[in-house]
Amino acid sequence: MQYNKSLDRLLQIMEALRAQCPWDQKQTIETLRPLTIEETYELCDAIVKKDWDSLKEEIGDVLLHLVFYSKIAAEENQFNFSIEILVTGGKEEYWDKTLKSRGIEIHYIEFGKGNINSFRTGFRTLLRKKKYLAIHDHQELFSGWHFLFGIGLLPKIRVAHFHNPTYQMNSNYGTGFIKKKKLQFGRLFIFLFATDIRGTSLEVLEKSGFLKKAYQKHRPKALHCSFDFKKYQTEGKAYNLRKMLKIDDDTKIVLIVGRFDYNIIENHPQNHKNTAFTLGVLEQLVNKKVIFVYIGANDYSINEFYLLAEELNVLNKLKVLGIRNDVNFLMQQADLLFFPSREEGLGMVAVEAQVCGLKVLASDGVPNECVIDNKLVSFLPLSAPKVEWSRKIVELLNEENLDSELNKILFEFSEFNIQNAPKILNNLYLNEF
Repeated sequence: MQYNKSLDRLLQIMEALRAQCPWDQKQTIETLRPLTIEETYELCDAIVKKDWDSLKEEIGDVLLHLVFYSKIAAEENQFNFSIEILVTGGKEEYWDKTLKSRGIEIHYIEFGKGNINSFRTGFRTLLRKKKYLAIHDHQELFSGWHFLFGIGLLPKIRVAHFHNPTYQMNSNYGTGFIKKKKLQFGRLFIFLFATDIRGTSLEVLEKSGFLKKAYQKHRPKALHCSFDFKKYQTEGKAYNLRKMLKIDDDTKIVLIVGRFDYNIIENHPQNHKNTAFTLGVLEQLVNKKVIFVYIGANDYSINEFYLLAEELNVLNKLKVLGIRNDVNFLMQQADLLFFPSREEGLGMVAVEAQVCGLKVLASDGVPNECVIDNKLVSFLPLSAPKVEWSRKIVELLNEENLDSELNKILFEFSEFNIQNAPKILNNLYLNEF
């Protein structure tokens, strides 16, 4: 830890020198070269003389030069790839502390009704100061507005990324005619200013209209989310999920992973995860030895959820565990993932479940691109009666569990593997131009 702190301190010193010292500001790799040669000779001389005090000093001088070269190269976008994040909500989000602890710089500039001009000013100031290699914007159609505000300062690569085809329509960006026009102009600005269009799945791009001929110059492609699959291979032997839930070994565990939406009413635009639907299916299983376990943020509609569960007489058949950092272990000990979302950009939780060897029952709102092994994933249309869903759950729970080794091998070479992500992003940010 001490070494890490020392290195961080060295990097901070170099940042300060490059920003504030006139001599350091004007240096290039060419002007530094003879100085580095001189420092290297002095280091070699200290080694020959076994002058340990001088050796310590000269190592520090040479190391500073190495950091200096890295800093210059980073400024020229040659290497030392780094990421910064702009949060348009204007305030700290759930994962921000974790990201900051890993050295990722986060900027907060609110983008919303009443502060468009302040966002434009702050955004342009950031672009002018940082001189980024690429912007990878995840604000759906509003990416176009961001690109518009950055005209004249935009980097070479400008990526508009789409996660859900109907997100913008269901979000709080105005109502009626005005909202429609905002989204239409956002699409136009993406067409004019974006260099690339990416989606969490090809299905998202198709539903969003970006696979049409007019957008081929933007090279629309799926860019699948990735994660470290190795932690999903770790045996959670220290965990005893059944003991935690206070159930016997014969009771089957069905996981529902995802946040509680703003509204749990079925077919409501803001009922994305279809929570009420799961309770209706559970009602059909009241006489079966099965328990539904809900994992995810429950700040919004949890009270309505419990009221509905009580109305359907299924309170004793479910557990709500909230946000967890051990979902990988829970998946290893569960019997089925129930995933009836009305719409998903990809459905990463289904991918994670498959890596664990966990069977998945998903809706037709989940793209087929999430499938690693057809033997593990089953689909049903949301239009199917709840009794059909319950029958399918019973059928899958009665099936013998499959060996997940094949899935792990398939996953290792897929885009879902975080180890493959740097190459994919490198091709997007560096090699395609």
